[in-house]
Amino acid sequence: MKKIIATIMTAIMCVAPLAMAYDLGDYPTFLFKDHNLNAYVVVGADAASADVVGAVDLAARLAGESYEEVSTGTTTETTTVTGDSFKIYKTSDFLEYDEQLDGVVDVLTSDDLAGLAGGTFTNSKGSFKYNEYITVPENAYVEFVTDPDDDTDTPANYLFFTTDTYAYIYKIEFPTALEATIADVDTQLEDKTITMLGKDYTIVDATRNAEDDWTLTLMGGAVSDIINYGEEKTYTIGDTTYTVELTFVDATYCKFKVNDEYTSKLQDSETYTLADGNEIGVTEINYQDYAGGVQQCKFYLGAEKIILDDSEIEDDDNFDAKLTYGSNSLSNTAVKIKGSDDGTTLKISSIEIKWTPDDDLYIPVGGKLSEKEDSGEAGQVFGDMDIEFVGVQQSSTEQIKLKPKGDDEYELEFTNGAGQTIDLPYLDCDTSTLNLGSEDKALHLAEPDNATYFSNASDSTLIEKNEYFVVTSDKSTYVLQYKGSEADDNTLEFKDVGSGDDITITYSTTNIDDEMNDTADATLTLGGKTFSVWVESDSDDSDIAVDLDDSGALVANHEVDIYTKYGALIDIDASTTTNGFTLQTEELDDGTNKENITVSFSCSSDAVDINTINGGVPSSATVDTVDMRQIGDSDDYKEISRYGVILEETKYTNSPDKLTITYPDDQTEALVYVTIGATTTSTSSGTTGGTVKKVVPITNAVAKLDTEISDPASVTKNLVLVGGPGVNKLSAKVLGLDYPTYGSSGLLPFDKDEGYIKVFDDATAQGFGDGQVVVLVAGWEAKDTRNACSVLQQFETFADALDGNVAVKVTSVSSSGITAA
Repeated sequence: MKKIIATIMTAIMCVAPLAMAYDLGDYPTFLFKDHNLNAYVVVGADAASADVVGAVDLAARLAGESYEEVSTGTTTETTTVTGDSFKIYKTSDFLEYDEQLDGVVDVLTSDDLAGLAGGTFTNSKGSFKYNEYITVPENAYVEFVTDPDDDTDTPANYLFFTTDTYAYIYKIEFPTALEATIADVDTQLEDKTITMLGKDYTIVDATRNAEDDWTLTLMGGAVSDIINYGEEKTYTIGDTTYTVELTFVDATYCKFKVNDEYTSKLQDSETYTLADGNEIGVTEINYQDYAGGVQQCKFYLGAEKIILDDSEIEDDDNFDAKLTYGSNSLSNTAVKIKGSDDGTTLKISSIEIKWTPDDDLYIPVGGKLSEKEDSGEAGQVFGDMDIEFVGVQQSSTEQIKLKPKGDDEYELEFTNGAGQTIDLPYLDCDTSTLNLGSEDKALHLAEPDNATYFSNASDSTLIEKNEYFVVTSDKSTYVLQYKGSEADDNTLEFKDVGSGDDITITYSTTNIDDEMNDTADATLTLGGKTFSVWVESDSDDSDIAVDLDDSGALVANHEVDIYTKYGALIDIDASTTTNGFTLQTEELDDGTNKENITVSFSCSSDAVDINTINGGVPSSATVDTVDMRQIGDSDDYKEISRYGVILEETKYTNSPDKLTITYPDDQTEALVYVTIGATTTSTSSGTTGGTVKKVVPITNAVAKLDTEISDPASVTKNLVLVGGPGVNKLSAKVLGLDYPTYGSSGLLPFDKDEGYIKVFDDATAQGFGDGQVVVLVAGWEAKDTRNACSVLQQFETFADALDGNVAVKVTSVSSSGITAA
């Protein structure tokens, strides 16, 4: 029988949806959806005022529980290049905007790229070790600029190579010079293999044209093989299959059939370009003119033929020779073979190949030097080497905004270290004079011009009622509005502009006199910092002076700066000349300099406007300074500074311009790679740090009257019913009673002097919606209902008493006054 019952129950559970069983220990989580309140607090239209007050308390607490999780960490996108690649980077120095590549890394070696492994060249004269190097560009950098070939005239990030300065130098160096007897170069150099940039090349010809004048012909390719006359072989290069047949051979020539295409007759070291652009080249011919003799050719398929020709190999300094690649002589690619020729012995100590663009080159994000083919050999790179611009790596950012307010004022919006977004009344243009603050409320950034006596200080430097001031300590900035003083109770009132909170502090009348450097009259505490306050007189709305930097004393005309969430310093000029500001970044990657970006303003005919935006790094050899760039023919301008600060300005003809400054948590890194062979680029994102709960203001209705909900099943939200069945129609409905039902009828689940709380997670039988959670908060009298509301208002305090109970009775607002019902 037990097995039968278990089987039946299992079958029921499989077909019937299970209702979530809640108890009061789960309050108020079941009233929320994704941390947002999903409930109405319903009070009876005929309820007593105590019921209404209890409902207000409940709604206020529930509103405070609505939140979103905000990351306090730093979100970054990390770009990785896999394959044989080297990022222009050192542990102590990454590549910044406008920083020359060779200012970070000058020369790459085998420690940086596997393709620079070098090797050993062996002939009858001995074994000669060689090393490989790449010298990075001497005048290339990443900048935000407009490519003149871009018809849209839209600035963007580019890796920029300047004309007439080398893009790279590739070098093979023999620490002990490679030797060959001039009379025997055909055996000591020819048909020998040398590895360059990870690829094998065969020296197919070494020719002495004259004293110190040598030509070296090298051939490399994807496939190297020996094929006999009449033989047919198949090879695969990439996605293409090639069938190669040797159709003719003699002591001088070889001829091939590649798929259905016949080559011309090729001598040793000659190549033929196939229809698909690949080449086939001969490196050696072996021919015996008799039956059964050897008749074969050694060849490369996908061949690269390189001719190095230097007429003055003993000239150590000049790149005199040109490089021939295939059949093309590259005018911008110079060669230097360094060595000696005494008529008997050839010595080679190094071979260098330098490529210099003859036009400015703009490599876009995701682009490569090899892809620049807009000007002939503009993208020439040697072998499989390349220089790639992956993009920039930027951390989390914050925004600083200059927002016009009418034609004559600006507000400065920023986020402080406490995460408060602050709209600071910043500038006002009065006829042709700029003033700090709004039209009728000054902004104070400096301590009084005379820090000894109120009577000596000018009125403009004392803080008057409704005026604003900035306090900063340890890079924590707050903005306050002084709301005045009350002599009757010796209080000073302020508004914290960031949080919106009102602050009231008490001042002492003991030391109130004309002096401002004696004992302070009050202390203002913000973010754990204390700022001394002096009151001019014990009267209503007295002027005050504030120690703006938490130093404990006033310093005449001492100005404080503003610090933002991510550490930008905003230095506002408190004089009345320009009232511009300078944004100073944190230290650049070099660890010594900070970047300054200055914004100045104009003021005439009661109209304020942005005048100039400029800046740079003081005493630093920066490639570029801040220079706002127009986006196409629009009214929008943009610039990115060396630190990675993004400035976006919209210019208007008849109203003040707007400016948005995007400031990164950490300096932006430019990602440039030198690569050899095939590489793959991928990007991933991640966040370091934690999260905080940020209260979400509730702007929709939270409270309802019972008369506004005639059919509770049609309401998509959960319901908190305040008041018993005698004053709330829905309370009567959920209890299955007629409205109104009072305590005297003896039908209630609670008695005289008791409050009552119950959670219904399934009240469909009473006419409520499927899945709709209903909480009843009632009492014998209104005071009992209010007590029950107070318990739920402090639900975490009474968690032990509520946990595990679907319903409780409340006789007093204490743990002992809560019992299971």
